[in-house]
Amino acid sequence: QGLLPSQRSFGPAAPARAHSYVLGSAMFAPQEPKYCPDRFLAATVVPHYCATASQKALWELGHQRHHKALATVVKTTDQSEPATNCDVSLHLGRQRSKAFQEDLHHRQIGIENKKLIGSLAKIVQQPSNIA
Repeated sequence: QGLLPSQRSFGPAAPARAHSYVLGSAMFAPQEPKYCPDRFLAATVVPHYCATASQKALWELGHQRHHKALATVVKTTDQSEPATNCDVSLHLGRQRSKAFQEDLHHRQIGIENKKLIGSLAKIVQQPSNIA
């Protein structure tokens, strides 16, 4: 009929909803919200200083459920002991290397302290212009 494909109609129009989305020639509507009892309970949770006994009990129940849920979470990182942790000689080598670095650091501090003491001794031995 001389119409472009985007201008053709493919049947009766779908009933319009308040929030519907058109993608190409299909119409999509958002899913209906699901009833979640936790959200209903969350609306009744108030701070502890003004909560009634039943509200505190609801909060504690939710808190216990939360801790149970956390206990069942699967770890996504590798929790096994590294292979290098089992190698005793590698561990001892690291300890020796660390001790050597600490010794070098202490020697450097000692050299700087000797320099500082020498400078102070030189200052003390010089005659003063004031006295």
